[in-house]
Amino acid sequence: MNGAQGTSKGLVMRRSQQVMYDFHARHGIRAQPGQGKYKDGRRHLRWRFATLTDAEKFARQFGGSLVARR
Repeated sequence: MNGAQGTSKGLVMRRSQQVMYDFHARHGIRAQPGQGKYKDGRRHLRWRFATLTDAEKFARQFGGSLVARR
């Protein structure tokens, strides 16, 4: 990957994260991002929520799957 691609992907990731933080602010939810990881060439972000209802709202808007607390 060249520097321009890396920079572009970094900007897209930051914008995506900002949209997720904005979602939290709009819904009065405390943002609790978890640890991210790379899998299959993609970055996966984990978010934590105090209530299942908040997690379901987030999943409806951004996709993904719900994972029970360990």
